[in-house]
Amino acid sequence: MGSGAEFAIAAMLISAVGTGISAYGQMQQAQQAAQMAAYNQRIQQQAAQIAANNAMIQNEMAMRQTQMMQQQIAAQQQAAMQNAANAQRMSLLNRRASQQQFEAGAVAKQTNFLASQRNAQQAENEAKLVEMQARERARRQRAENEQLLSRVRAKNSKTNLTGEGTPLTIMAETAGVMELGVADAWYESNLRAEALRQKARVSEWQGRTQLWETSIDSRQQNTDQEVLALRGQIDQQNAALQQQVLNYEMAAAQFQGTALGAQRGIIAQTYSNDMNAARMTYMQGMNQANAGYIGAAGTVFSGLGSTASQYGQYRRDIKMGYYS
Repeated sequence: MGSGAEFAIAAMLISAVGTGISAYGQMQQAQQAAQMAAYNQRIQQQAAQIAANNAMIQNEMAMRQTQMMQQQIAAQQQAAMQNAANAQRMSLLNRRASQQQFEAGAVAKQTNFLASQRNAQQAENEAKLVEMQARERARRQRAENEQLLSRVRAKNSKTNLTGEGTPLTIMAETAGVMELGVADAWYESNLRAEALRQKARVSEWQGRTQLWETSIDSRQQNTDQEVLALRGQIDQQNAALQQQVLNYEMAAAQFQGTALGAQRGIIAQTYSNDMNAARMTYMQGMNQANAGYIGAAGTVFSGLGSTASQYGQYRRDIKMGYYS
């Protein structure tokens, strides 16, 4: 065989080697694509795991804070209910104490009024008694004076003294002095009786003053009761408002807890989506790798076909004597 045959054989070898090199390159690219797909999948899976763990840690911390908040609000609600009950009992006790104090004061004033009335009546009775005693003493004194004057007149008659002139003047003066003594005694008695009546009037005035004060105290007590009742109502309204605010806060905390529970589902779903995305990335990389493997196989088959075709042509050329 001449140089033409050698050239044909060399061309077939070069073609086969080129096909092998091209197929090897494609195989290398496919292998690198598969490795890159697995690497990207691991990276995405690790990132998804880290993100899910961080989100769950934050969710757990927020859930604990929400639970603590709910416990604090529940304690505040219990304390508010207890304070409202205590305020209501205290308001009722204050009203009862005020009413009892008023009733005790009213009873004392009524007792003082009755005592003043009795004292006034007693003083009036004493004044009447003093007047009666004064009249009786005046009567007796006048009787004694008359008896004394009668004895004097009888004595004068025995001594032949006339009823005119000096004896008469003396007797008249004596009678005047005696009547003056009766008048003085009567005036003194009147003063004592008037003093007793004045005492009676003072006692009666004091008693009426006690009744007047009782009337004023009654009106003041009604006002105090209304004020205490209004204060109790205000306290109850404030307690109800505070309880309502705490109920709103508890509802918000419970809603936050529900939202955090739902967030855990979102975290799990996000993690699942990220893992699916990582699998998709791996599958895409593997598809590229498989495409590379298929391309390498096609290159091999194509190269083998070309080489076989060249070899067939070479055999035909030999038979035809082209290389003789």
